[in-house]
Amino acid sequence: MTEPESNSGTDRTAFRVEGGVANSPVCVMDPLDITTDSFTLGPQRLYVLRHPPTGTSASTKVQDGEPLTDGLRAELLHRLSIEVLSKTMTEAQWLRCPDARPLLLFLKGRATRRKLRLFACAMCRRSLYLLVGLDGPTLLRQAEDATDEGGNATTIRLPIEELRDYAAQHSINARGREAQRGEVEASHLLQSCRDPVHPFSQTEWSAAWHNAMLARNPFLWNNPNSEEGGPNEQLAAIRDIFGNPFRSVAFDPSWLTSPVVSLAQGSYADRAFDRLPILANALEESGCNDADILTHCRGSGPHYRGCWVVDSLLGKE
Repeated sequence: MTEPESNSGTDRTAFRVEGGVANSPVCVMDPLDITTDSFTLGPQRLYVLRHPPTGTSASTKVQDGEPLTDGLRAELLHRLSIEVLSKTMTEAQWLRCPDARPLLLFLKGRATRRKLRLFACAMCRRSLYLLVGLDGPTLLRQAEDATDEGGNATTIRLPIEELRDYAAQHSINARGREAQRGEVEASHLLQSCRDPVHPFSQTEWSAAWHNAMLARNPFLWNNPNSEEGGPNEQLAAIRDIFGNPFRSVAFDPSWLTSPVVSLAQGSYADRAFDRLPILANALEESGCNDADILTHCRGSGPHYRGCWVVDSLLGKE
């Protein structure tokens, strides 16, 4: 690294992150709070945008001499805004943010390992059909079951040699690029669920982030479930599994009647979340009138293992 050549200044261009849903603004940053630096790194130049009030930054490398174009600056500002929003998140932003990334960053250090594992599993669902010759749904169920067996322990290890062997046998170099890329990606998604400490995912949060980023956009090849995946699926899974971290819902022990407990246990064990409207009726009969709980159960979903209502009723964290 050559001696840094700093070009520090204040970004005075007003910037507003526009959301992917109805262009709703997600994060507004005061332009006076954004600084720009550039450094020479051998044959490359590093551009860094910083937001000192939150201690966040975003950077990119280009060939030395290449200017910071408007397009590149816009990309950096967008990435910086994701970091800033994760540090300044409010309840209103949590509920309406159309991008899963600041929500996941906000959950880092707040969510339990079990919940993060289950979210990583949720991000695998639409990829299972790509695992030709493997029983993807069974492998995913095993990964989900392992989260309960391991509780909040540091790691969970399962035999995943079949997935690693599969990835090797179906490598892009071994056969056709288009189809095999999907098979390898799907196997990697499952690996990060089943073994959160494999080289690509050192922690449960990393596994959740890794799977969410890979599942962010629908596959380019033929997908029989093309309506699945993408930001909407990510947001639905986050809000179903983690609920609203800004509002603690008190579950009255008197609600835990035999029908309520039976329905919650059955929905969880059988992954039969279509029973949640029936669970809402049982909760109401037991005396529950909490709008958040009842609305969530009666909503269109989707629901996942780790659903915050079912977990709360069963005493799971």
